[in-house]
Amino acid sequence: MSASELHHRGFGVLRAHLPKPLVEACREAFWPTLLTYLATHREIPNRRPGPHFLLMPFEPPCYAPEFFFGSAVLRVVHEAMDDRVVADQWRV
Repeated sequence: MSASELHHRGFGVLRAHLPKPLVEACREAFWPTLLTYLATHREIPNRRPGPHFLLMPFEPPCYAPEFFFGSAVLRVVHEAMDDRVVADQWRV
């Protein structure tokens, strides 16, 4: 994926850049939260018609340094936004 794809689509997918066991552990940990949320909010988006926003737990296994600081991730972020990028959604 390139920064130009990110600008064109508004999102990007890094296929095969993260270790599969890491992604699977995150999916398994978050799946119950997602299903619970969808059971009560499926037809009530919390952003605008269509999208939903859920905070991911900022702890393992949903948080892994590779998700944010992996070389492929940082390359695209820096190409798209430069080196002044900061995380803006911290959950305590």
